[in-house]
Amino acid sequence: MPTPSEAVARNELFRVDGVLDAHEQPARLLYITPRAVQWLNTNLENMASDGFYDNAATPAQQADDLFYSFIVGEDIAADLPPHVMLPAEDGIWELRTPDLRMFGWFWRKGVFIISAINSAEMCKKHSLYAGYRNQAVGDRMAFNFEPPPFVNGGLNDVI
Repeated sequence: MPTPSEAVARNELFRVDGVLDAHEQPARLLYITPRAVQWLNTNLENMASDGFYDNAATPAQQADDLFYSFIVGEDIAADLPPHVMLPAEDGIWELRTPDLRMFGWFWRKGVFIISAINSAEMCKKHSLYAGYRNQAVGDRMAFNFEPPPFVNGGLNDVI
């Protein structure tokens, strides 16, 4: 059974690591599907904050900040904590910024795989959460990584 790094070698996943400075080492690993990369490349450049949060950075900066904070091991639970989606036994998590929602799972503690991304506004307006949860479950099954397929539990169990 494959691992995420083997999926990277086959271009089925991408590892997010370009956000670190030369002297920094990752404390956690972040992988992203080609679908999510395409969404970022298509939408982030011209996307503005929806204004729900005062003084929010651009969504592009929000994504960069979240990726950096996650990878270097900073506390990402302070402002908009990640949370497990219901039903919790599916093990699908949502990483959040003021304007973005990222859906995926923790393959191992500190190893998150982003299945899909969309704007918070679109997710709320069109009730997309269940669909993204189901898509992440389907992606996880399709990758069929080394067991166990995901880490379950609370926030301290996964990061």
